[in-house]
Amino acid sequence: MMLAYEDDHEQPINEVFDKEQQQCLQMINMQLEGETDKLKNLSKIDTLKWASWIIARLSGWKGYASQRKPGPIVLQKGLAKFYHMYEGWCIYQKFNKDVSTQ
Repeated sequence: MMLAYEDDHEQPINEVFDKEQQQCLQMINMQLEGETDKLKNLSKIDTLKWASWIIARLSGWKGYASQRKPGPIVLQKGLAKFYHMYEGWCIYQKFNKDVSTQ
């Protein structure tokens, strides 16, 4: 709900996502941003607004300024997809850590 009702008050991202989740979001953001400025995540990286942009893009929201803000259903679908991606990212991180210690 915090993602759906965040506003321009730049709420801190760590109220919703922990450090590992934020690292995963940074990787996903690099994949989702477009080549043009119109498809860049222009919010500050440590804000919930930045994370909300990523979560919405995961669900298919286009991210153009001319579009309306993503609603709760779009964000819920994106958040479900993020948690699946995050689980895979954690498995990958653990695998790399285990391989490097051998």
